[in-house]
Formats: sequence, structure tokens, C-alpha cells
Amino acid sequence: MPAAGATMTFTQKRRALAARRELLVRRAQQQRVELELTAAPLVQAMGWVERGVRLVQRVSERPWLVLAPALVLALWRPRFALRLLPATLALWRVARSAYHASNNRKSTSS
Repeated sequence: MPAAGATMTFTQKRRALAARRELLVRRAQQQRVELELTAAPLVQAMGWVERGVRLVQRVSERPWLVLAPALVLALWRPRFALRLLPATLALWRVARSAYHASNNRKSTSS
């Protein structure tokens, strides 16, 4: 490369740009690899999250899938059902808020 202040010819500019481009392409490839390695655990976790969201959607579409076994349990073992009630209500609230948050996010991003 010429010294500072000296003018570059067209060919020199093209070579400098090609070298810069090559450097940037290599750097981008390295960053892609690093990102893939960093995101790998997140991909597995998101699989679990997506399955959970699908389960909540199915249950919200067919509430009898939860209500029928709960009714059988309440009739068969009422004390056990009462002991499970606080945890069940907490789980329901978490699932419902996650489901509504998911729906709100979808409606705002569209």
C-alpha cells in the first residue's frame, strides 16, 4: 500500500477492497461458528418450550382432557385432590399467563 497521502490507482484500490472483503468474510464465518456453538444449548431448551406451548394450546382447545381426570381423581381420592389443589392452581396460572403472553407476542409482531 502506498504511504499516507499518496494516491492509489484503481487496481490498488480493487486489491485493497478484495483483501478487506476476504478478511470480513473469514471473520463472519468465524462468528457464525461461534454463534452456532453458543446457541446449541438454547436450541434444545427452545424445543422443550415449544412442546410446552403446544401442550398448553391443546389443553386450552380441549379442556375436558384435564377436567375429566381431575374429576375422577376428586371422586376417587378427595383428600389427595385437595392437597394437590394449590400446586395445580399455581401451575394453571403460569400456563395461562405463558399462553396469553405467547398470543400477545404473535399479535403484536404480525
